[in-house]
Amino acid sequence: PPAAAAAARIPVSLPPHSGRARRPLSFSPLPHPSTTPTMRRKRHKATRRALRFFRIAAGFREPYKVLLDGNFVHALRGTAPEEALTRLLGARCRALTTRCVLAELATLPECAEALHAAKRGAALHKCGHEGEPLPAAACLKACVGDGNGDHFVVATQDRSLRTALGRTPAGATIFVSAAGP
Repeated sequence: PPAAAAAARIPVSLPPHSGRARRPLSFSPLPHPSTTPTMRRKRHKATRRALRFFRIAAGFREPYKVLLDGNFVHALRGTAPEEALTRLLGARCRALTTRCVLAELATLPECAEALHAAKRGAALHKCGHEGEPLPAAACLKACVGDGNGDHFVVATQDRSLRTALGRTPAGATIFVSAAGP
């Protein structure tokens, strides 16, 4: 493998005016390992600031009550919801879901694993739609209401639901990006 090692090195020579001898430097196309924790630190710092805002302005407190949408649980890809939320928020939280969300997940065959994770990892919040379940977005909007008096944080991947809840006073929403929680 000496040929493979030589092929993995990309020769970079110093400029001629530097006065040092020219020798090839190894160059890795991957970012330095310390950049990932730094980016994670910045994301956690932004999350802490947002939670501090909702704590001061709207009266949120630990453990945070997080209403889970089905597409958020599906995006977690098998991770326990409460564990992922605790890691994402950096604080204790209580994962909740509604019967309407579970009914919507039950109708989608590709979300069987998400349905199982939602049933196993989240407590059931009584939404008041026992007779005929509403769509999950409408149910979560109804649970939050006009002023979010119950101090819910809504975890969803649905952009339209996030913008609608963003117009609500004290409407806190979270989502999982492609980089993960």
